[in-house]
Amino acid sequence: MAILLSASNLSIAATACAQTKAQDAAGEQIRIFRWTEDYSYIEEMNRPRAGFEHLKWIPVDPNIRLNLGGQYRLRVDSFHNPSFDLVSGQDGFTSVTHRFLAHADLHVGDNIRIFTELGFYVEDGREPGARPVDESAPDLQQAFVELRNDALPFSPMLRLGRQEIVFGAPRFLSLREGANTRRRFDAVRLDLNIENSTLTVFAGRPIELEDGWFSGSADNTEAIWGIYLQSPSPFSAAGGLDLAYIGRRDKDESWAQGTGLERRHTFSVRAFGQAPLATGMFDYDVQGGVQTGTFGDGDIFAWGLSAEIGYRFAEIPWTPRFALRANVMSGDDDPDDPDLGTLNALYPNLAYFTDATAFARANMIDIHPMIEFRPHESLTFEVGADFLFRLREEDAVYGPGYVPLVPAGQGAVAKSRRSPKSPLSGT
Repeated sequence: MAILLSASNLSIAATACAQTKAQDAAGEQIRIFRWTEDYSYIEEMNRPRAGFEHLKWIPVDPNIRLNLGGQYRLRVDSFHNPSFDLVSGQDGFTSVTHRFLAHADLHVGDNIRIFTELGFYVEDGREPGARPVDESAPDLQQAFVELRNDALPFSPMLRLGRQEIVFGAPRFLSLREGANTRRRFDAVRLDLNIENSTLTVFAGRPIELEDGWFSGSADNTEAIWGIYLQSPSPFSAAGGLDLAYIGRRDKDESWAQGTGLERRHTFSVRAFGQAPLATGMFDYDVQGGVQTGTFGDGDIFAWGLSAEIGYRFAEIPWTPRFALRANVMSGDDDPDDPDLGTLNALYPNLAYFTDATAFARANMIDIHPMIEFRPHESLTFEVGADFLFRLREEDAVYGPGYVPLVPAGQGAVAKSRRSPKSPLSGT
């Protein structure tokens, strides 16, 4: 048995320190993606700037405005028996991570934007050592140029350069928030607004995690491309329907049956929304995906289903929300066959199951009942239990980086076959 706890996850953004109503307007703009924040309201205020508003919408020129900001995140993870008895000498440890981000957002008129962000990541306490995804010397997290013109048909937005890319629920393409370093790509992205929908086309390469100051560069062994359509939900007024295609080529992908060139095509549909029910609010988020392609000399066919259904009691103190998350991710039925049936989450959120980031989304059934409480509008507590089952014994149980926790065809691992490498040390 293993006990994996995310004991603390505290983020502080520069504009989040507002203490007065005047400052609250700036604090309410803070987003996960800092480039989605809009401080143009400052130009039309009928009051003096307050607090951190002095760092926002700074007039550099009659036609140029500059936003400055930053973020610090402290995270503490406590692990007991993190290798599930698969690696001797690993009783447990406590890992402390620090994330520092600082950005500058330059607006030139209404059509040009230059966004840059620096990142610095520190980890201490993990055994046998820090993972590559948890520490990094100062590096360029993001640096892109954005061109937009709302006067043209479909209001096109073109973005070129290093950037973070996430669409909808982060099940196939995520920030990697469970780890310390955020995922980024050298990419090109085009957004088009079609009536009430947004169509996005993108292509790029992930950034490798390397040692040294400002040493991050595009990984030439991998490439991604895709199309994403976000539209209003036909089932709920407060919801949406997402359609996505993501293509990926990886020169050195590894699975239980070996390592080789993988070309994988992922097609997914997601429906989500909420609706009043009795005295509370019912919500749902359901996504299904199918993958095809080739791995080495074999063909790929994999699939996955994910759902979260919840209900919030509005008239009970702390407005509790009871929810059930459930996931099924396909596995391979024959490691000696060149064909592959294991779902690949591509660029996953390591904290998808729990904040403990102990498993990869492949060959698994996951059932996760949970309760959420809100004692204050800015404070949320969540309690739950995650029950995980291997779907196919012929395939492995995978940890982060798709390192096998339990090899294919085995329910347990003999001591003589245990790997000296921790299954939690992958990327």
